[in-house]
Amino acid sequence: MSTSDYQNTANLRRPILGQAIPKEQPALIDTEVHLKMMSELEKLRFEVDELRKLKPRAYSTEQWNVLVRDSVARVIDLEKLKAKDYATSADRLATIRGIARELDLSMMTVWAVLAGKHWRAIVGHTQGAQQNEPVASRVDDLLVYLLLYKAILQEEEPQP
Repeated sequence: MSTSDYQNTANLRRPILGQAIPKEQPALIDTEVHLKMMSELEKLRFEVDELRKLKPRAYSTEQWNVLVRDSVARVIDLEKLKAKDYATSADRLATIRGIARELDLSMMTVWAVLAGKHWRAIVGHTQGAQQNEPVASRVDDLLVYLLLYKAILQEEEPQP
């Protein structure tokens, strides 16, 4: 709201939200204070705009390529590490297959439960939930689970 907008309402006081109220009613803030606050807000917006001009926000192709290379390397390392606990050298789906057999569930259902733990942690992070481990490691775990899902798809729905 510009200063001229306030000149026509000199007999009014304004709450912070800018809603006009009669002068005889108690006000949350005076028009003069509100104007000062608005000018401070405008200054901050100007500074933010200027900073954005200096350093445009963009995720470069170089940054992306580094992220992809690092992520693939991390997923390979993680898969090797976790495979010792969850798979056999003969069957990378051994744990999922075993749980599915024991509980009379499909491998996809078991996968959904196991991968869901990591997905819920990521969603929780987006909502500000406290995490026991870095969210990036949950992303890496989920990437491994996505590859396991592809293996299940190949096994259950063979491609021509």
